Amino acid sequence: MALPKVANDKAQAVALGDAVLGRSDTYWSLADAARRWPSHVHRRWADVPCPKCDLKVVEVLESTQADLMRYRCSSCEWTADSVDDDGLWLDLFTLGEEVEVRPHDPRWLTRPEAARLARATPATVMRWAERSMVRSQLGRYWRDDVVVMAERRAATA
Repeated sequence: MALPKVANDKAQAVALGDAVLGRSDTYWSLADAARRWPSHVHRRWADVPCPKCDLKVVEVLESTQADLMRYRCSSCEWTADSVDDDGLWLDLFTLGEEVEVRPHDPRWLTRPEAARLARATPATVMRWAERSMVRSQLGRYWRDDVVVMAERRAATA
């Protein structure tokens, strides 16, 4: 088998990489790189927001390999692939036949909205949520909890 044929045939390159190099956590094999960054990609925008910045700017990179998809937020540079977190992102970003759109409950604030209301930084709001001082759900924060934290913050200032 000639090397140019292997180099231009992704399936053969992946098989050769697996056979010769195997899989190791200490180095990247040709097979690992081919799986992670496929050569043929179809791009589309996700219907759901980024789990990190809560903006609808997630690009879905669909590979010609059916088993691997990459997700990248163009705002905060968050990335994941379809096998991360036991396929959680594949379930979240898979196109459904119909997307149910429910009215937005204005009591759930985005992180920037909550930060403006509390006169705090977005990182502070996230820290409050991590410490269970503010309820959060899918990157949104409960308005009443944010108001209470803003009052506490003003009282100590």
